[in-house]
Amino acid sequence: MKRLLVVLLLFGIAFAVDGSPISANYDDADFDTDFYFSTTEVFSSDMSCRVTDCEFSSDPDDCIINGNPCDGVANVCPGTTLEITPEPGGRWAVGGSLDVFIAYPGCPVVGYCPEMEDYSSKTQRNVGWLTNADYSDYGVDTTSYDISLIGPEGIPVYNDLGTFYTQSVSYRQYTGDPIQTNKRGYANVFCKGTVTTDRSGSVLGTSDAADPSPETTYFPSETIVSLSSRLSDVECFAALVKHPKNDADHTEFFRLNFFRYDAPTVMPVTDTELLGVYDIQPGLSVESVGVTEFGDNYIFEITVRNDGDVPVRVTRVTPGPGATGLTTSLGPSSCLTYGIPTPPCPSSSGFGATISEGSTHTVYVYYTGSLGGTPVTLIYEPMEKVCSSETEFELDVALESDIVRCEIEPPSLEAGQYEVHEYEVTCYNVMGDAVPCSGSDWYWADGLGGGFIDRTNTYAWAYTSSSAGSTGTLNYRTGDVICSSDITSSEISPYLDCELDPSSADLEVGESQYFNLTCYIDGTETDPTSAEYDNVDGLDGSITDSSTDGTRFTGTVTSDGNLRAFARKAHHGDPTLLGAVAFAHINVGNATETPETPGTGEDEDCEIRPSIEDLYPHDGATVQLFCGEEGSRTLCSLNPEDVEWILASDLYGTTVTETGNSMSYVVGSTGTPDYGFYNSAITAMIPIEGGEEGSCRASVNIIEPTCLEYT
Repeated sequence: MKRLLVVLLLFGIAFAVDGSPISANYDDADFDTDFYFSTTEVFSSDMSCRVTDCEFSSDPDDCIINGNPCDGVANVCPGTTLEITPEPGGRWAVGGSLDVFIAYPGCPVVGYCPEMEDYSSKTQRNVGWLTNADYSDYGVDTTSYDISLIGPEGIPVYNDLGTFYTQSVSYRQYTGDPIQTNKRGYANVFCKGTVTTDRSGSVLGTSDAADPSPETTYFPSETIVSLSSRLSDVECFAALVKHPKNDADHTEFFRLNFFRYDAPTVMPVTDTELLGVYDIQPGLSVESVGVTEFGDNYIFEITVRNDGDVPVRVTRVTPGPGATGLTTSLGPSSCLTYGIPTPPCPSSSGFGATISEGSTHTVYVYYTGSLGGTPVTLIYEPMEKVCSSETEFELDVALESDIVRCEIEPPSLEAGQYEVHEYEVTCYNVMGDAVPCSGSDWYWADGLGGGFIDRTNTYAWAYTSSSAGSTGTLNYRTGDVICSSDITSSEISPYLDCELDPSSADLEVGESQYFNLTCYIDGTETDPTSAEYDNVDGLDGSITDSSTDGTRFTGTVTSDGNLRAFARKAHHGDPTLLGAVAFAHINVGNATETPETPGTGEDEDCEIRPSIEDLYPHDGATVQLFCGEEGSRTLCSLNPEDVEWILASDLYGTTVTETGNSMSYVVGSTGTPDYGFYNSAITAMIPIEGGEEGSCRASVNIIEPTCLEYT
């Protein structure tokens, strides 16, 4: 879950802002004058969101982990119901861009004449949104209504339209008179439009821009979604009222003028936000328990690991289920109470200290009961918001033989590509005692690919196939316990390197080929102590005449894959080194499928990074696409339409965003994938030279969540 949260923090931003500025020249062709209304407009589509229901709390805001939904980065809890309201925007006179010219009424009747008033300000204003029905009354038909509504005819229309803003305009009273600039007028641009609310491309609702309808959507489980508000089908006209607007005794001088003939085309604009739905929970597990006898009682040195999503602190301790007797935190003051000297009295009880995610911490407990079972329960609290109405959580500390951690030896190693090294795993119970590990679940992760000669519950004979300079981990898993060895594929020439010659062959069914095996140590030819051969990656056939010099392969059926050689060679300078593997690609009977180079998931044109990702069944991640020759690849600069991203169907996932060099995705959004390794689960198809199509691939490893993560 933390990995997904990082992805969201990187990508959870608005993808669209205001539309492009529009030069709007609302000239009027119905009137034989040079009257005009020229301005610059900008349209936008925003939205507001509020949580209306939270399944675990009566306060809807408790479901907001952080941020503000629909306003930048935000995350909410599963069980959230969100109300989304579109907020369309339109502005005119942007940057003070406004030029309006219209006739000012003359005064044929002696005794009264309206007076112009100086006014020079041209201020950006918001458009007036009209419903489709109201807009039809004023602005749809651009050829049949009057340029000007006068007096009693115009005043009701003016009142219906609503807001007019004071602006600087230009007038001319009589034909041939000079134009009077920087005079007071009252103007606005009136528009209609449609707003649409989407959730990850699916329409939630559509309504008039003048009266946007809120839409609700429910998030039952972890996911990443895009929320969008789209403004489209926008049409506008401009209107102006001369100054003064109306004299009570001289309504005949009221003028409402319309400009609409050359109304510009407004392109749709969209505001998109990413919203992450995460089950953020606190988590604490027992790493080890040290027991020191003090008279008839015990001092427990309990090391815990924060395997949750937020920092926590242990606040108190109580007797565990079924336990009796006294249980208390043990620090200098309580040591004085019980007469415990230093040592074994700790300098601090460890209670109340902040334990950050992924870190360990030790607390000390004084216990007067009997050993065995579950003697104590630690009470801890989250220090950040979590998806729960609880404020305290319990951790039972059991003195049993269950595996709580494991270690791989060596903990880190720099290994040459295709070198075979031995890795040993040791498992420990809560008391810190070594106990037998369960299962043989070894796997490569965090950007490294590789293979295995053998793997058991005590060791793995493994090799990395990733190119020099790559880093990642070799992992062992037993139940919910995972440990790792940090591996770097050596950038120096391989210490031990082996080859099969020829490196590839096309054979007919029944045809044989002898493959010579040659090995080198630091570039000097050396004889392996022994060699073993097998068929991998779909190859089928017989292997005979095997020795340290090579082997003979005979194709027995139509197949395609690799012949693998494991040449054993130890060296006193590297106690983990067992030997190296070499591959020869063989096609028997013109098999149509050609496997990729073992373990790399790459071709010569592109590479997906990371090449392997560990995910929980409903997690997501982002991969990037690199192009060029191996060793000098850079982030691809392709158009989105040039790249086809394919997610394996058995992951039951969906892609969230796709670009020319990256793809964000969620697994398990339409079903629950099985736990295990999915080779080449992600494919990117790209164009290459000659009009052909190349591809590269990455793998996904679905890991099983702990019981806490199911909640």
